[in-house]
Amino acid sequence: MSDRKSTYNGHKIEIQFRTELQHAWATAVEIVGFFRRELLKSSEGDPVWKHFFKLMATEIAFAEKAAFGIPGIPANRDKVRDQLCRCAARLGACDYLRLIGKGVEDVIEINIPGAHYFLLELHTSTRKLKITGYRLNATQKATWEYAEIERAILGSEEREAVLVSAKSMADLKRAYVNYFLDMRRFIEVAEAATA
Repeated sequence: MSDRKSTYNGHKIEIQFRTELQHAWATAVEIVGFFRRELLKSSEGDPVWKHFFKLMATEIAFAEKAAFGIPGIPANRDKVRDQLCRCAARLGACDYLRLIGKGVEDVIEINIPGAHYFLLELHTSTRKLKITGYRLNATQKATWEYAEIERAILGSEEREAVLVSAKSMADLKRAYVNYFLDMRRFIEVAEAATA
């Protein structure tokens, strides 16, 4: 039950619990899929990239001492790393990850102090991220402006937008790292596993 808007009552929500490394992996899958214009996170796209991410998921499970079992992936860490090295070399994966994961080059912040809602508009081709902040009492304006942007970018493969709630810019960056094109943590793990 919503204590703010009854229109939200009865809707289902999704809650994801991830470790830092699991979040880094999911972010990398999303960013690589976005730049390759493939639905990697829906198991569609290049089979070699899909295999690479399965191997990386297994490597992360080993690092976190977590249970795992991905069909077609060995249960032995040395074998996983051997396959990972060959797969990464075939793709030039680490170089590609560094290239697209270097981050946003230009962040435009509009009206951020005291903001509760943030409208993020990412231009992947120019690596620009426009962040517009809205106070708590400007929910309707934020929603309307988000809807306008969504209509304007419908069908675009170079722009994305999202309207989110966050306590601070730091919280925003932690939660929506894919909008900042930041894959540093994942790249560290991939490079260590393929060294």
